[in-house]
Amino acid sequence: MCKLANKQVALYGQDVGNALIQIANAAQAYDPTLAADLKAGAAVLIAATSNFTTGSATADIETAATAIQAILDIIPVTAPYAVFVAIAANCLVLLLANLSAQDTMTGDQIHDALLVRSTIAAQPEHKWDGAYKIRRHFYESYPQALKGAWNGEVEKNPTLGFVKL
Repeated sequence: MCKLANKQVALYGQDVGNALIQIANAAQAYDPTLAADLKAGAAVLIAATSNFTTGSATADIETAATAIQAILDIIPVTAPYAVFVAIAANCLVLLLANLSAQDTMTGDQIHDALLVRSTIAAQPEHKWDGAYKIRRHFYESYPQALKGAWNGEVEKNPTLGFVKL
């Protein structure tokens, strides 16, 4: 685990945003207002992460992620596409924790991993906490881990209409 480069934050934000848009499309038939809100939140997240530079304030990203988490919490855990919601919610938590820990990271993988873990533990709980564990190997970036989890579930659930990231 190490500091996220500007490009990694932008890629991660884009991937999470695209995942959220797919979830919104799936939710459209059940709750059009929720779907519209989720698409709007995804657009804000994508814009905020694409403009991120190392050392810049993360308030816009945090605000977008918090709003998105509130929207995701409305989706029932029994929704047919709940596994995708759980992945997206988990990715938002990882992104926020990693960004908030950037200033105190040392480059020591164990120290930094424990720092991110403690940052995650300190965040407010939400409905999807622990619903999906994204496994990340030390050589993988967060965007790679997100894509691996998402794409694996797409392959397992082809009838839901989700596409790979």
